[in-house]
Amino acid sequence: MSYVRCTAWALSIVLILCIAVPGGNASCQESKCPAKNKLPKTVIEAFQKAFPNATIRNCSRERENGKTFYEIESIDGTMERNVVFTGDGSVAEIEESVEAAALPEGIQKTVAGAFPGYTIVHPERSTKGTVVQYEMVLEKGKKHIAVTLGENGEIIHKK
Repeated sequence: MSYVRCTAWALSIVLILCIAVPGGNASCQESKCPAKNKLPKTVIEAFQKAFPNATIRNCSRERENGKTFYEIESIDGTMERNVVFTGDGSVAEIEESVEAAALPEGIQKTVAGAFPGYTIVHPERSTKGTVVQYEMVLEKGKKHIAVTLGENGEIIHKK
């Protein structure tokens, strides 16, 4: 999977989520951090403690519904991971790449049954607190569907 293709896909998902948030674009603003030393010290320390072997690829500051969040895009071996922190270093969300073959059985059964003939591309596990969801793109020829599934395979969103 090419980094450019994956990044373009991730940006598409961010834009979809920004539009889907109540209040539209006004509630979701993002600005790039020029370097990791522009992040709050609490965020850098929390990231390095939780993921000591990860390499930071990019970071950004985001405003959503009046709150500021800091996102760190990283790679840890072959694992691509985005972690969203609050200013005090608490984790708000973790998105991690997952191999399609390693997806839970319930996810694979839902995709096979509800989307026959589609191939899973770019699957990610998203964790917010105790809520785990799986986001992915499904491809069939030139057709693409963005899907979010719950941990047990229930379809939460498709576009």
